[in-house]
Amino acid sequence: ALPGPLAQEYPDKITHSLDSSASVAQFSPNGQLLAAGRGDDGTVEIWDLHTYRVMRRLEGHARGVVSVAWSRNSRYLLTSSKDFTCAVWDLAVEGRTACKRDTVWFPSPLTGAVFHPRTSHVILATLSTHECVLVDLRKPRKQGRWYLYNAEEGYSKSTGVTSARFTPDGQYVWAGTAAGDLMIFDTASKMLSPAANVDSPAPAPGADGAAPNGLPKITVHTSASASPHAPNGSLPPTTPTPAGADPGAEVDADAEGEGEGEGGIAIEHIYSDQIGRSAWTGLSWSPDGECLLAGSADKGSHKLFIWYRSGRGGLAKVLEDRGVGVEDVAWHPYLPLIASVSNNGRINLWSALRKENWSAFAPGFEELEENIDYEEREDEFDIVRALSSTPHSHLSCILT
Repeated sequence: ALPGPLAQEYPDKITHSLDSSASVAQFSPNGQLLAAGRGDDGTVEIWDLHTYRVMRRLEGHARGVVSVAWSRNSRYLLTSSKDFTCAVWDLAVEGRTACKRDTVWFPSPLTGAVFHPRTSHVILATLSTHECVLVDLRKPRKQGRWYLYNAEEGYSKSTGVTSARFTPDGQYVWAGTAAGDLMIFDTASKMLSPAANVDSPAPAPGADGAAPNGLPKITVHTSASASPHAPNGSLPPTTPTPAGADPGAEVDADAEGEGEGEGGIAIEHIYSDQIGRSAWTGLSWSPDGECLLAGSADKGSHKLFIWYRSGRGGLAKVLEDRGVGVEDVAWHPYLPLIASVSNNGRINLWSALRKENWSAFAPGFEELEENIDYEEREDEFDIVRALSSTPHSHLSCILT
């Protein structure tokens, strides 16, 4: 059931723990399934959130899985692995390996991959060599693969990209680099957008005094109100689409010409752990886009930080569990439910405990602070049967 309008917007307690060897996890867009990639043997587990049991196992990677991503209709699953491959699984087909629709090979191990927001035939992959690759699965290998880099300045294909995501409309690709910069590429032209290079402020030192390694994680909320924006409210200018080279042309035919204007990208908030000064292992948005979730990279504790996006971006809550650190985090698409993956592979599900309001159904209901011993009367629950005034006549009717 959907939460009420006045329900708590973020979880506060672990309600279930899933025994697994996962390294990454993601909720399906319909909110019914949880995909967990194992980092030891390359197996992918599909958990049913109603029974909290594994309903399916996908076997097709030779090494550990580093990312899982769902298509928007919750039918296809994209997995990337250290075995140099990405796999697209069709969950409508039965079988552990028969449901593998596509397998994409790369020249190096992968660090992540995501679907295009509008089609499962276009994917975006990042490699361990800090390369960002856009792939159209409908075209031959040599024609349907583009490396995203700044060609105008003569950069090599390895531009230090550590993480990349599509914008909600699929028109742009946001790429974070190891130097802490944010680059924005046009999906149609495969070129760097004119208002694209965003220099991040100097990163705060980590717990050991060293600066974190650039931008290892990027997250983009799916709603338009929470999507990255320029100071004038528009996205970076749109580059005209060249003929015959557009895996994203089907994305938004009406978007051409929109978002024109000058200006760069404004930094809205800078979130950090002011006490522990730790880095982050995962990022995720709340369903309404008003809260940001991050997992602490501190190996000695299991901490999840939740910040508000509105106002000054203050800290809303810190969820903490004893034990090992956090590997990955994910927020349910429409419920106050969070999945956090521990270093030991266990998946913790955090949710908000609801307090039932019985007085809304029974006006005379009163909630007791303490138990009251009720003394039962001797004849309170005795069953008294009414005897007929003429039992013999009734009996005679039965016998005749």
